[in-house]
Amino acid sequence: MRTRALLCLTAVWLAWVGPASAQSRAATDSDFARSAGRWAAPGVSFQSGGTSHQFVVEAKRVGNLLEVTLPKELALPGGQVYQLVRTGRGVFQHVDAVGRIVQFTRQAANRATLLITGTWGSGRVTWQLAR
Repeated sequence: MRTRALLCLTAVWLAWVGPASAQSRAATDSDFARSAGRWAAPGVSFQSGGTSHQFVVEAKRVGNLLEVTLPKELALPGGQVYQLVRTGRGVFQHVDAVGRIVQFTRQAANRATLLITGTWGSGRVTWQLAR
């Protein structure tokens, strides 16, 4: 009788936890899907070869990371491509060996920010992005 009651309780618990776990994974997946895409900073551009280029950030999911490709004109010491870890809902971040931070934060369906700091957080540049 005790075994049967224990099995019933276990089945009820699994039925309750299973959907919550699936919802959590779905929320994470939708967070990546909503963050992926082409984001641009309105009114921000670079001059290169006598031509003006809009500040554009490309974001895509790579496994459990958000891979962000920054404009080559930034010429960051860490390169142009960064793989960011999800640190919160809509927030993805990369911190390199010298403490430089690249953070992408999706604020709404068509709005995000990109934050880049210097070594150990010195200096800070933030761009407002839109789709």
